[in-house]
Amino acid sequence: MVDERTDIRTSLIGIIGYAGASAALVGLSVAIGTTASTIARVTADIASVVVLVAAGAWIVGGHHEAHERMRSVLWFAAVAAWASAAVELFTQGPDAIALHGKWLVVVTALVAAMLALPLWFLSRRSLQLVAVVASVQVGFAAAVYSEGSFFGIGVPQLRWPAIVTIVVGLATLASGAFGFVRPKRTAMVLGSIAIIGGALFVDLDVLRRAPSDLSLWLALAASVAVLLVGDFVTDRAVSGIGIVGLVGGVAEIVRRTVVDRSTAVALVVLGTVALASCVILARAFTHPVPTPPPEPPG
Repeated sequence: MVDERTDIRTSLIGIIGYAGASAALVGLSVAIGTTASTIARVTADIASVVVLVAAGAWIVGGHHEAHERMRSVLWFAAVAAWASAAVELFTQGPDAIALHGKWLVVVTALVAAMLALPLWFLSRRSLQLVAVVASVQVGFAAAVYSEGSFFGIGVPQLRWPAIVTIVVGLATLASGAFGFVRPKRTAMVLGSIAIIGGALFVDLDVLRRAPSDLSLWLALAASVAVLLVGDFVTDRAVSGIGIVGLVGGVAEIVRRTVVDRSTAVALVVLGTVALASCVILARAFTHPVPTPPPEPPG
């Protein structure tokens, strides 16, 4: 059992811990400096990982919610330090293991997942799941990334990374909805954001450097689907993400499509009629909750 009550003493202990960890990490970076050798910087990062993981493991002896939360934060910081060590090693290390471009991102994400996954198994909390999903998402998307040429200028090709992002998002959302991944709500929220965000980059307008009309319609459809899923599983956070995508998608499509005043006026009328119809239908299909009669005076 986890005690969710928090008193002033527990809060002060947490403040000291967060401030101390932050000060120590920044102080270590400043103490080493930019002129230190690669071995020194990588060693410092790995030492930070060991200390953060050990501190998070030891602090939860009393099974207090505030302590569980601190462990989650410390372990999330440990994954970030672990990824930083990987970047330092593969960019500044020996030529035999030097990596650049997308393969640096792929390998770094894989290394981060190697630590994030066991930490998530030990503590099924939101930050640990964020670390796992982010590392997997970035790794897979980077693996299929490529660049094209537009009049001799390199142009990022984001279609396949976007499709991979949608697939990973669908898997994450489904895993959360069916209870395969915990925390359930965090998984569904991450999946919803990935689905809608990935849809926006399926097709880019090179000249505008912005999502094309096709991407906007895909994002709109994805938002509607996410909203329906959120309502089906009765999760307001997922429904809210779908609503934000729906409202933003419709607004941007109208802004791009409507260029003359007469069409704009017609849309105002249609939008007002749609809103009025929504209110009427909502009132018609909503059954009032019966209120119990007042109790007689004693």
